[in-house]
Amino acid sequence: MESTEVAAYSKRVQITRMIVVVVLLIIWEVTARAGVMDVSWSSYPSQIFGQLSKWAMEGILWVHIGTTLNEMFWGFLLGSAMGIVAALINGRAQTLEKTLNPYILAIYSVPPVALAPLFILWFGLGVTGKIFLIASIVFFLVYLNTLAGVKEVDQDLIDSMRIMGADEKTIYTRVIIPNAGIWILTGLKQAVPKAITGAIAAEMMAAKSGMGYLIMESSSMLDIGGVLASLVVLLIVGLALTELVSRVERFLLRWKTA
Repeated sequence: MESTEVAAYSKRVQITRMIVVVVLLIIWEVTARAGVMDVSWSSYPSQIFGQLSKWAMEGILWVHIGTTLNEMFWGFLLGSAMGIVAALINGRAQTLEKTLNPYILAIYSVPPVALAPLFILWFGLGVTGKIFLIASIVFFLVYLNTLAGVKEVDQDLIDSMRIMGADEKTIYTRVIIPNAGIWILTGLKQAVPKAITGAIAAEMMAAKSGMGYLIMESSSMLDIGGVLASLVVLLIVGLALTELVSRVERFLLRWKTA
């Protein structure tokens, strides 16, 4: 399939997706206003978007989004860096990997929501605990994917580089990291929605701002429209961040095959 055909197909898919969303919103709005659905528990699209407009004009929305994005950024950065470094080291040291991996997998099996109270107790109610919680979630996904990428590197290629006199630093920068790059990006893409989950879980337990706090505040007032409006924001943020990582991934794929 030529690039023009791929672009046309992609455009048709996007248009179809938009049509489906619009149709579902119209059905939701009509059924809610006709009394088929109980609006006290389901609200309706016009009310949700009206709530978003109100928050945006009052500036409340941007404050809460900014808080959550700040926590996510630093947590994502810290967790990604730690995951990549740990995987690059363990992937080349089999004894270390076999020693540590069972413990890493055991901790990974614990749900993030269960870890949130622990981080709050350790680091307090401020932003630090939330950042470390997000970092711990991101770490495992990036680590496991990067480790798989490192282990996929052809050992014969590494041996050939050694024969030509390459040191360990050169092997990492010229062979291992470039070949594991797609795996790293896959881990980052998988970590985006999990990072949002971690941030919201922490904010719902202990926070004075952030989208998780906004959800809890709306819920405490039985404001279903506010809760759904907050979820719409999180959906948009998640899609935008995932698309950003996907674009970087596609760029690197084109660069690698060029």
